[in-house]
Amino acid sequence: MKKRAYVNDYDINTEVTKEGNKYKEKKNITYHGKYYRIQMDDDKIKKAKWINVVFGIVFFLLFTFLGFLNNDSSRIFYVVLPYVILFLPIFYTNMGTIKLLNISGDMTTKEYEFTIQRMRKTTLSMLILAIACSIGEILYLVRNKITDFTSKDYVFLSGILVIAALTLLFMQHQKTINKNIKEIE
Repeated sequence: MKKRAYVNDYDINTEVTKEGNKYKEKKNITYHGKYYRIQMDDDKIKKAKWINVVFGIVFFLLFTFLGFLNNDSSRIFYVVLPYVILFLPIFYTNMGTIKLLNISGDMTTKEYEFTIQRMRKTTLSMLILAIACSIGEILYLVRNKITDFTSKDYVFLSGILVIAALTLLFMQHQKTINKNIKEIE
């Protein structure tokens, strides 16, 4: 993202006052960009925000648990690469969730993009990476003819599939919020 992406949404007015022999400069910053509002009851908004928090915590715990499994496929490039990269969308989803939790009232364009838009994009990338990791794990299991369903590799595959399923549920939850967001001028 550009460093000064939201500079056009603000006006800076400078007020100069004289106090004795010194001049003081006071900057007044006013926002004139778009506002976004979640048009739901306050109780529903709180519930939706806390559901986001629960999803974020579950994603992080599952990711951490799967990292500590130490299965044989965790040494295979096409399995471990999507898994390791999966950390970034989980991290950014949790960042967006925390920021959304702290917002009350209308959102500025920057707040909207760093919460709602960020969660939408990172959730999609979580789904893609979880599916890629699942495909890599299935290829590893088929190629090495592993049929013991109690092995750590099948536990890892199950965990990644749970992450993919929860990501789909999280996307559905986000749709209920996104359809109630209105742009205000």
